Amino acid sequence: MHGFGVGNDGVKILGGNDNDDTSHPLYDSDAEVLSNMPTEGSNRLLAKKDDVFNYWMLYNPESGAKLRLSFSEKKETPTRSSIPELIDIKVTDYCEMGCKFCYMGSTKKGRHASWKYLSGLAQLLGQSKVAECALGGGEPLSHPDIFNFISCLRSAGVKAVNFTTRQLDWLSDPQSVQKLLGENGCFAYSVDDEKGLDRLHKAITENGYTIRHPSGYSRDEKAIRATAQYVMGVLPEDKFKQLLEKAKELEISLTFLGFKHTGRGVHFKPHDYSNWIQILKDSGYWHARIDTALAKEFEKELLEADVSATTFHTDEGRFSCWIDAVNQKIGVSSYTDLDKMKPLDKIPDTLNQYADNFDPDAAKKYLSTKFMSLTSLPLL
Repeated sequence: MHGFGVGNDGVKILGGNDNDDTSHPLYDSDAEVLSNMPTEGSNRLLAKKDDVFNYWMLYNPESGAKLRLSFSEKKETPTRSSIPELIDIKVTDYCEMGCKFCYMGSTKKGRHASWKYLSGLAQLLGQSKVAECALGGGEPLSHPDIFNFISCLRSAGVKAVNFTTRQLDWLSDPQSVQKLLGENGCFAYSVDDEKGLDRLHKAITENGYTIRHPSGYSRDEKAIRATAQYVMGVLPEDKFKQLLEKAKELEISLTFLGFKHTGRGVHFKPHDYSNWIQILKDSGYWHARIDTALAKEFEKELLEADVSATTFHTDEGRFSCWIDAVNQKIGVSSYTDLDKMKPLDKIPDTLNQYADNFDPDAAKKYLSTKFMSLTSLPLL
Protein backbone atom coordinates (compact mmCIF):
# COMPACT_ATOMS: atom_id res chain seq x y z
CA MET A 1 0.00 0.00 0.00
CA HIS A 2 1.39 3.38 -1.01
CA GLY A 3 0.18 6.84 -0.09
CA PHE A 4 1.70 10.23 -0.74
CA GLY A 5 1.08 13.81 -1.74
CA VAL A 6 1.84 14.37 -5.40
CA GLY A 7 3.39 17.75 -4.66
CA ASN A 8 5.93 16.28 -2.25
CA ASP A 9 9.57 16.53 -3.13
CA GLY A 10 10.83 13.26 -4.55
CA VAL A 11 7.49 12.09 -5.97
CA LYS A 12 7.41 11.88 -9.76
CA ILE A 13 4.73 10.61 -12.14
CA LEU A 14 6.44 9.75 -15.39
CA GLY A 15 4.56 9.86 -18.67
CA GLY A 16 5.59 9.37 -22.28
CA ASN A 17 5.53 6.43 -24.67
CA ASP A 18 6.75 2.88 -24.12
CA ASN A 19 7.44 2.04 -27.76
CA ASP A 20 11.20 1.93 -27.34
CA ASP A 21 13.81 1.34 -24.65
CA THR A 22 14.59 5.01 -24.09
CA SER A 23 14.43 5.96 -20.41
CA HIS A 24 12.34 8.88 -19.28
CA PRO A 25 14.60 11.94 -18.71
CA LEU A 26 13.40 12.19 -15.10
CA TYR A 27 13.89 8.50 -14.34
CA ASP A 28 16.13 7.82 -11.36
CA SER A 29 17.48 4.27 -11.15
CA ASP A 30 17.98 4.64 -7.41
CA ALA A 31 14.40 5.72 -6.73
CA GLU A 32 11.58 3.49 -5.57
CA VAL A 33 9.35 2.55 -8.51
CA LEU A 34 5.73 1.59 -7.91
CA SER A 35 5.60 -1.09 -10.58
CA ASN A 36 2.59 -2.99 -9.25
CA MET A 37 0.05 -0.49 -10.59
CA PRO A 38 -0.42 -1.27 -14.30
CA THR A 39 -0.87 1.74 -16.56
CA GLU A 40 -2.03 -0.16 -19.62
CA GLY A 41 -3.45 -3.54 -20.50
CA SER A 42 -6.02 -3.69 -17.70
CA ASN A 43 -9.58 -2.43 -17.89
CA ARG A 44 -10.18 -3.09 -14.20
CA LEU A 45 -8.02 -0.33 -12.72
CA LEU A 46 -10.42 1.80 -10.70
CA ALA A 47 -10.31 5.17 -8.97
CA LYS A 48 -12.33 6.88 -6.28
CA LYS A 49 -12.04 10.22 -4.55
CA ASP A 50 -12.51 10.67 -0.82
CA ASP A 51 -13.99 14.17 -0.63
CA VAL A 52 -13.67 14.28 3.15
CA PHE A 53 -9.92 13.75 3.36
CA ASN A 54 -9.22 15.02 -0.16
CA TYR A 55 -7.33 12.17 -1.79
CA TRP A 56 -7.77 9.71 -4.64
CA MET A 57 -7.50 5.96 -4.26
CA LEU A 58 -6.40 3.97 -7.29
CA TYR A 59 -7.20 0.30 -6.92
CA ASN A 60 -6.21 -2.69 -9.00
CA PRO A 61 -8.54 -5.55 -7.98
CA GLU A 62 -6.52 -7.98 -10.10
CA SER A 63 -3.54 -7.69 -7.77
CA GLY A 64 -5.03 -6.01 -4.70
CA ALA A 65 -2.59 -3.09 -5.08
CA LYS A 66 -3.74 0.34 -3.93
CA LEU A 67 -2.25 3.75 -4.41
CA ARG A 68 -3.44 6.87 -2.60
CA LEU A 69 -2.77 10.23 -4.22
CA SER A 70 -3.34 13.64 -2.73
CA PHE A 71 -3.23 16.76 -4.90
CA SER A 72 -3.53 19.01 -1.88
CA GLU A 73 -1.38 22.14 -1.87
CA LYS A 74 -0.55 21.27 1.74
CA LYS A 75 1.45 18.29 0.42
CA GLU A 76 -0.17 16.02 2.96
CA THR A 77 0.04 12.24 2.79
CA PRO A 78 -3.39 10.57 3.11
CA THR A 79 -3.72 9.21 6.64
CA ARG A 80 -7.30 7.89 6.86
CA SER A 81 -10.48 7.35 4.88
CA SER A 82 -14.03 8.47 5.58
CA ILE A 83 -15.45 5.04 4.66
CA PRO A 84 -13.41 1.82 4.98
CA GLU A 85 -11.68 0.77 1.77
CA LEU A 86 -11.24 -2.77 3.09
CA ILE A 87 -13.48 -4.68 5.50
CA ASP A 88 -12.53 -7.92 7.20
CA ILE A 89 -15.57 -10.06 7.98
CA LYS A 90 -15.78 -12.98 10.38
CA VAL A 91 -18.47 -15.22 8.87
CA THR A 92 -18.12 -18.10 11.32
CA ASP A 93 -16.53 -19.14 14.59
CA TYR A 94 -16.52 -22.81 13.54
CA CYS A 95 -13.21 -24.54 12.84
CA GLU A 96 -12.02 -28.12 13.15
CA MET A 97 -8.27 -27.41 13.07
CA GLY A 98 -7.70 -26.48 16.73
CA CYS A 99 -4.45 -24.56 16.07
CA LYS A 100 -2.81 -23.88 19.44
CA PHE A 101 -1.89 -20.32 18.44
CA CYS A 102 -5.28 -19.31 16.98
CA TYR A 103 -6.00 -15.80 18.19
CA MET A 104 -9.70 -16.29 17.47
CA GLY A 105 -9.99 -19.39 19.63
CA SER A 106 -12.43 -20.94 17.12
CA THR A 107 -13.64 -24.49 17.79
CA LYS A 108 -15.97 -27.21 16.49
CA LYS A 109 -18.66 -25.68 18.70
CA GLY A 110 -18.41 -22.29 17.01
CA ARG A 111 -21.48 -20.67 15.45
CA HIS A 112 -22.06 -19.49 11.87
CA ALA A 113 -23.32 -15.99 11.09
CA SER A 114 -26.96 -16.09 10.00
CA TRP A 115 -27.75 -15.89 6.30
CA LYS A 116 -30.28 -13.13 6.89
CA TYR A 117 -27.59 -11.00 8.50
CA LEU A 118 -24.98 -11.72 5.82
CA SER A 119 -27.34 -10.92 2.95
CA GLY A 120 -28.20 -7.57 4.53
CA LEU A 121 -24.55 -6.88 5.22
CA ALA A 122 -23.68 -7.46 1.56
CA GLN A 123 -26.15 -4.78 0.52
CA LEU A 124 -24.78 -2.39 3.13
CA LEU A 125 -21.21 -2.80 1.90
CA GLY A 126 -22.31 -2.30 -1.70
CA GLN A 127 -24.22 0.86 -0.79
CA SER A 128 -21.20 2.13 1.12
CA LYS A 129 -19.00 1.57 -1.98
CA VAL A 130 -16.55 -0.66 -0.14
CA ALA A 131 -13.84 -1.76 -2.56
CA GLU A 132 -12.62 -4.96 -0.98
CA CYS A 133 -13.70 -7.59 1.55
CA ALA A 134 -11.62 -10.28 3.25
CA LEU A 135 -13.58 -13.19 4.71
CA GLY A 136 -12.32 -15.19 7.66
CA GLY A 137 -13.43 -17.17 10.66
CA GLY A 138 -13.05 -19.81 11.97
CA GLU A 139 -12.99 -21.65 8.67
CA PRO A 140 -15.05 -19.48 6.25
CA LEU A 141 -15.54 -22.31 3.75
CA SER A 142 -17.41 -24.28 6.42
CA HIS A 143 -20.25 -21.75 6.29
CA PRO A 144 -23.20 -23.30 4.40
CA ASP A 145 -23.98 -20.01 2.63
CA ILE A 146 -20.44 -18.95 1.73
CA PHE A 147 -21.05 -19.22 -2.03
CA ASN A 148 -24.23 -17.15 -1.79
CA PHE A 149 -22.58 -14.51 0.39
CA ILE A 150 -19.68 -14.04 -2.01
CA SER A 151 -22.12 -13.81 -4.92
CA CYS A 152 -24.17 -11.18 -3.05
CA LEU A 153 -21.07 -9.11 -2.29
CA ARG A 154 -20.07 -9.07 -5.94
CA SER A 155 -23.59 -8.30 -7.10
CA ALA A 156 -23.74 -5.41 -4.62
CA GLY A 157 -20.61 -3.89 -6.17
CA VAL A 158 -17.71 -5.02 -3.97
CA LYS A 159 -14.80 -5.17 -6.40
CA ALA A 160 -12.76 -7.97 -4.81
CA VAL A 161 -13.71 -10.67 -2.31
CA ASN A 162 -10.85 -12.59 -0.71
CA PHE A 163 -10.79 -15.27 1.98
CA THR A 164 -8.46 -17.19 4.27
CA THR A 165 -8.72 -20.96 4.55
CA ARG A 166 -7.13 -24.22 5.62
CA GLN A 167 -9.13 -26.18 3.02
CA LEU A 168 -7.91 -27.06 -0.48
CA ASP A 169 -10.30 -29.77 -1.72
CA TRP A 170 -12.51 -27.15 -3.44
CA LEU A 171 -9.75 -26.62 -6.01
CA SER A 172 -10.73 -29.94 -7.63
CA ASP A 173 -14.16 -28.54 -8.55
CA PRO A 174 -14.03 -25.89 -11.34
CA GLN A 175 -17.48 -24.56 -10.38
CA SER A 176 -16.38 -23.98 -6.79
CA VAL A 177 -13.24 -22.24 -8.00
CA GLN A 178 -15.29 -19.90 -10.17
CA LYS A 179 -17.83 -19.19 -7.43
CA LEU A 180 -15.16 -18.49 -4.81
CA LEU A 181 -12.60 -16.59 -6.88
CA GLY A 182 -14.43 -15.13 -9.88
CA GLU A 183 -12.37 -12.56 -11.78
CA ASN A 184 -10.68 -10.71 -8.91
CA GLY A 185 -10.83 -13.04 -5.93
CA CYS A 186 -7.83 -14.26 -4.00
CA PHE A 187 -7.37 -16.81 -1.25
CA ALA A 188 -4.75 -17.11 1.45
CA TYR A 189 -3.83 -20.56 2.69
CA SER A 190 -2.72 -20.64 6.32
CA VAL A 191 0.54 -22.52 6.87
CA ASP A 192 2.58 -23.34 9.93
CA ASP A 193 5.48 -25.15 8.23
CA GLU A 194 7.03 -25.70 4.81
CA LYS A 195 4.88 -28.77 4.20
CA GLY A 196 1.89 -26.47 4.07
CA LEU A 197 3.44 -24.71 1.08
CA ASP A 198 3.95 -28.07 -0.63
CA ARG A 199 0.28 -28.92 -0.05
CA LEU A 200 -0.83 -25.59 -1.48
CA HIS A 201 1.39 -25.88 -4.56
CA LYS A 202 0.34 -29.50 -5.18
CA ALA A 203 -3.37 -28.74 -4.87
CA ILE A 204 -3.09 -25.89 -7.36
CA THR A 205 -0.88 -27.56 -9.97
CA GLU A 206 -2.46 -31.02 -9.87
CA ASN A 207 -5.83 -29.45 -10.61
CA GLY A 208 -4.45 -27.73 -13.70
CA TYR A 209 -3.95 -24.23 -12.30
CA THR A 210 -0.96 -21.98 -11.88
CA ILE A 211 -0.28 -19.32 -9.28
CA ARG A 212 -0.67 -15.84 -10.70
CA HIS A 213 2.34 -13.56 -10.43
CA PRO A 214 2.14 -11.12 -7.47
CA SER A 215 1.61 -8.24 -9.92
CA GLY A 216 -1.82 -9.75 -10.52
CA TYR A 217 -1.82 -9.38 -14.32
CA SER A 218 -2.03 -12.58 -16.37
CA ARG A 219 -3.49 -13.68 -19.70
CA ASP A 220 -3.55 -17.29 -18.48
CA GLU A 221 -7.15 -18.23 -17.66
CA LYS A 222 -5.87 -21.00 -15.38
CA ALA A 223 -3.77 -18.62 -13.27
CA ILE A 224 -5.32 -17.92 -9.88
CA ARG A 225 -4.38 -15.52 -7.10
CA ALA A 226 -3.18 -17.58 -4.17
CA THR A 227 -0.93 -16.65 -1.28
CA ALA A 228 0.11 -18.23 1.98
CA GLN A 229 -0.01 -16.62 5.38
CA TYR A 230 2.12 -17.42 8.40
CA VAL A 231 1.83 -16.33 12.03
CA MET A 232 5.17 -15.09 13.28
CA GLY A 233 6.67 -17.05 16.17
CA VAL A 234 5.02 -20.38 15.40
CA LEU A 235 8.31 -21.85 14.10
CA PRO A 236 11.82 -21.67 15.54
CA GLU A 237 14.33 -19.70 13.48
CA ASP A 238 15.77 -22.68 11.54
CA LYS A 239 12.29 -23.83 10.50
CA PHE A 240 11.34 -20.28 9.57
CA LYS A 241 14.33 -20.17 7.21
CA GLN A 242 13.19 -23.44 5.64
CA LEU A 243 9.74 -21.92 5.13
CA LEU A 244 11.27 -18.99 3.26
CA GLU A 245 13.39 -21.27 1.10
CA LYS A 246 10.37 -23.35 0.16
CA ALA A 247 8.31 -20.25 -0.65
CA LYS A 248 11.17 -18.99 -2.81
CA GLU A 249 11.46 -22.35 -4.57
CA LEU A 250 7.74 -22.59 -5.32
CA GLU A 251 7.36 -18.85 -6.01
CA ILE A 252 4.55 -18.46 -3.49
CA SER A 253 3.83 -15.08 -1.91
CA LEU A 254 3.83 -15.04 1.89
CA THR A 255 1.99 -12.70 4.23
CA PHE A 256 3.50 -12.48 7.70
CA LEU A 257 1.07 -11.87 10.56
CA GLY A 258 2.15 -10.42 13.88
CA PHE A 259 1.55 -12.78 16.79
CA LYS A 260 -1.62 -11.85 18.67
CA HIS A 261 -2.01 -12.68 22.35
CA THR A 262 -5.75 -13.29 22.24
CA GLY A 263 -7.88 -16.44 21.96
CA ARG A 264 -5.66 -19.52 22.29
CA GLY A 265 -2.69 -17.26 21.59
CA VAL A 266 -2.87 -16.23 25.25
CA HIS A 267 -1.51 -19.64 26.28
CA PHE A 268 0.90 -20.18 23.36
CA LYS A 269 4.52 -19.14 23.83
CA PRO A 270 5.85 -17.93 20.45
CA HIS A 271 9.43 -18.49 19.36
CA ASP A 272 11.64 -15.40 19.18
CA TYR A 273 11.21 -13.74 15.79
CA SER A 274 12.95 -10.44 16.50
CA ASN A 275 15.51 -11.11 13.72
CA TRP A 276 12.96 -11.83 10.98
CA ILE A 277 13.78 -8.77 8.87
CA GLN A 278 17.46 -9.69 8.56
CA ILE A 279 16.58 -13.31 7.89
CA LEU A 280 14.22 -12.20 5.13
CA LYS A 281 16.89 -9.98 3.56
CA ASP A 282 19.51 -12.74 3.71
CA SER A 283 17.14 -15.25 2.11
CA GLY A 284 16.70 -13.26 -1.09
CA TYR A 285 12.94 -13.84 -0.87
CA TRP A 286 11.00 -10.73 -1.88
CA HIS A 287 7.36 -11.78 -2.34
CA ALA A 288 6.44 -10.91 1.24
CA ARG A 289 3.75 -8.77 2.83
CA ILE A 290 3.06 -7.95 6.46
CA ASP A 291 -0.03 -7.06 8.44
CA THR A 292 -0.50 -3.90 10.47
CA ALA A 293 0.19 -5.66 13.76
CA LEU A 294 3.65 -6.77 12.62
CA ALA A 295 4.36 -3.35 11.13
CA LYS A 296 3.52 -1.70 14.43
CA GLU A 297 5.66 -4.12 16.40
CA PHE A 298 8.70 -3.58 14.16
CA GLU A 299 8.18 -0.05 12.82
CA LYS A 300 11.62 1.14 13.94
CA GLU A 301 13.39 -1.91 12.50
CA LEU A 302 11.54 -1.63 9.18
CA LEU A 303 12.58 2.00 8.75
CA GLU A 304 16.17 1.16 9.73
CA ALA A 305 16.11 -1.53 7.03
CA ASP A 306 15.21 1.17 4.47
CA VAL A 307 11.64 -0.01 4.02
CA SER A 308 9.72 3.00 2.74
CA ALA A 309 7.26 4.45 5.25
CA THR A 310 4.80 4.89 2.37
CA THR A 311 4.43 1.10 2.03
CA PHE A 312 2.96 0.37 5.46
CA HIS A 313 1.08 1.93 8.35
CA THR A 314 0.90 0.99 12.01
CA ASP A 315 -2.57 2.11 13.13
CA GLU A 316 -5.52 -0.23 12.72
CA GLY A 317 -8.78 1.23 11.48
CA ARG A 318 -7.44 4.10 9.39
CA PHE A 319 -8.46 2.61 6.04
CA SER A 320 -10.18 -0.58 7.14
CA CYS A 321 -12.35 -2.12 9.85
CA TRP A 322 -13.55 -5.50 11.06
CA ILE A 323 -17.07 -6.87 11.29
CA ASP A 324 -17.84 -9.87 13.46
CA ALA A 325 -20.93 -11.13 11.66
CA VAL A 326 -21.37 -13.96 14.18
CA ASN A 327 -21.78 -11.60 17.13
CA GLN A 328 -22.99 -8.71 14.92
CA LYS A 329 -20.42 -6.16 16.04
CA ILE A 330 -17.96 -3.81 14.35
CA GLY A 331 -14.48 -2.83 15.50
CA VAL A 332 -11.12 -1.48 14.45
CA SER A 333 -9.41 -4.86 13.97
CA SER A 334 -9.99 -8.59 14.25
CA TYR A 335 -8.25 -8.73 17.62
CA THR A 336 -10.27 -5.96 19.23
CA ASP A 337 -11.84 -7.12 22.50
CA LEU A 338 -15.46 -8.05 21.86
CA ASP A 339 -16.69 -5.84 24.69
CA LYS A 340 -14.93 -2.83 23.11
CA MET A 341 -16.64 -3.29 19.75
CA LYS A 342 -19.81 -1.46 18.73
CA PRO A 343 -23.10 -3.25 18.02
CA LEU A 344 -24.04 -3.81 14.39
CA ASP A 345 -27.11 -5.89 15.09
CA LYS A 346 -29.38 -3.72 12.96
CA ILE A 347 -28.04 -3.14 9.47
CA PRO A 348 -27.74 0.66 9.13
CA ASP A 349 -27.87 2.86 6.06
CA THR A 350 -24.16 3.64 6.19
CA LEU A 351 -21.11 2.15 7.86
CA ASN A 352 -19.86 5.43 9.20
CA GLN A 353 -22.49 5.46 11.97
CA TYR A 354 -20.49 2.79 13.74
CA ALA A 355 -16.76 3.13 13.08
CA ASP A 356 -14.76 5.60 15.13
CA ASN A 357 -12.57 6.77 12.27
CA PHE A 358 -15.31 7.66 9.81
CA ASP A 359 -17.02 11.03 9.64
CA PRO A 360 -20.86 10.76 9.75
CA ASP A 361 -21.36 14.27 8.39
CA ALA A 362 -19.72 13.35 5.10
CA ALA A 363 -21.59 10.10 4.45
CA LYS A 364 -24.08 11.27 1.82
CA LYS A 365 -21.48 13.20 -0.13
CA TYR A 366 -19.00 10.33 -0.08
CA LEU A 367 -21.48 7.58 -0.85
CA SER A 368 -22.66 9.45 -3.95
CA THR A 369 -19.19 8.93 -5.46
CA LYS A 370 -19.11 5.85 -7.63
CA PHE A 371 -16.18 3.81 -8.84
CA MET A 372 -15.26 4.70 -12.38
CA SER A 373 -12.79 3.57 -14.99
CA LEU A 374 -9.47 5.38 -14.67
CA THR A 375 -9.65 6.45 -18.29
CA SER A 376 -12.89 8.34 -17.65
CA LEU A 377 -11.42 10.63 -14.99
CA PRO A 378 -11.03 14.18 -16.32
CA LEU A 379 -8.47 14.94 -13.62
CA LEU A 380 -6.15 12.12 -14.64
